[in-house]
Amino acid sequence: MKAKAQSLQHEANQILERLPLTVRHAILLADDLGYKYLWADVLCIVHEGPATLVDQLNKMSAIYASAVMTIVAANGDGADGIFGLHGISTARDSPQAAFAIHDEHLVVTNTEKIDATDDRVDYNRRGWTYQEYIMSPRKLVFINQRAYWVCQCCRRFESDARDMDRGNGEIFNPSHLIRSGTPDLDQLSKVMSWYNVRNLTYPGDSITRYIWATRSS
Repeated sequence: MKAKAQSLQHEANQILERLPLTVRHAILLADDLGYKYLWADVLCIVHEGPATLVDQLNKMSAIYASAVMTIVAANGDGADGIFGLHGISTARDSPQAAFAIHDEHLVVTNTEKIDATDDRVDYNRRGWTYQEYIMSPRKLVFINQRAYWVCQCCRRFESDARDMDRGNGEIFNPSHLIRSGTPDLDQLSKVMSWYNVRNLTYPGDSITRYIWATRSS
C-alpha cells in the first residue's frame, strides 16, 4: 500500500509540473484551504468543436455564481504563479513603509482599492475575466503581491480587518442585476458599458456573449 501511495504521489507531482505555474499554485492553495475540487478553465473547458465550446461557455456564468470561492490572479499570466503562498510559492517582495514610534516600529503597506472598473489592472481589461469577477460571490484576489478578500458584503485587505469600502458607497456587485430576470435598465447599461471597453482575444467572442445574454433573459 505504501508503494502504491508513493507511486500515485509521484504521478500527481508529474502532472502538476506540466501545468502553468498559476494553475499549479491555485490547485495547491485550494487543497491547503480544504477544498476538494477546483475548476480551472484551461483544464475544464473541452475544445472538441464549436458547438461543444459554445455550450460550455454559455454555462460559465452558472459555474462562477455557484463557486464557493474564486481565486483571482490579477497580475501577470499563467507562467508567473501566485507569490507569497507559504510552503507553495516563493516569498513576496512587497514594499512596506516602517515608522519608528519610541522603541517600536509601525509597518504600513499600501492598501489600494480593488475594483473591477480600474483599467490600470490587466485583469480588468480582459473580456473573459469580467464575467468571472461579477458573477463570483466570493473572491480571493492576488494583485501587486498582495491578497484581498472580496465578497458581496465587503472588501478586506489581508493585514487589515477593516472594510476597505466603508464610507465609499455601494460595493461593485452587479451579479444580482443579471440574476433578477428583470434588472434595472440604467444599472444594466452600466454593467454592459464596462464590458464593452474590455479587450477580446477573438472578436467572435462578443457574439458568444450575446448568445449567453439572450438565452439567460
